[in-house]
Amino acid sequence: GMSLSASHFPLLAALDRLGPLSVGEIAAALGVSQPGVTRLLEKLESDGLVKSQLAADRRRRPIMLSRAGQQLVLRGKQSAWARIEAAVAEACHDLRGSFLEQVGELEDTLEAASLTVRAPRKPSTGKRHAGA
Repeated sequence: GMSLSASHFPLLAALDRLGPLSVGEIAAALGVSQPGVTRLLEKLESDGLVKSQLAADRRRRPIMLSRAGQQLVLRGKQSAWARIEAAVAEACHDLRGSFLEQVGELEDTLEAASLTVRAPRKPSTGKRHAGA
C-alpha cells in the first residue's frame, strides 16, 4: 500500500478543486515553496496519484490527478468528511448563549477531546446536526 503524509493531502485537494495546475500555481495555492511542491509531487507521481503533461518548460507543465488520485480523493471525501461532520456536530451539540460564549465553550470542548478523538472510525448511521 501507499503511505502518504498529511502534507500531501492539501496538494491533492487543490488539484481536485482547481484542476490542472503548474508547480508555481500549486505553490501559490498552498503557500509553500516551489521546491517543496516538487518534493511532494515526486512522491505523488511515484505512487501514481498525479500525472503531468509534457511541456517545453518543466516548471510550466500542467499537473493533474490521475485516475487513482481522483479515486483516493473521492474515498477521502466519502469517509473522512462524514466522520468530521459527525465529530463537529457532536462537539457543537450543546452550545448555548451568544456567539462568543459558544466559541469559548467550543474551545473548552475541543481541549477536552479533539475532533480526531471525537471522529469515529466509521460514521454513525444516525445523523445529528447542531441546532437540529
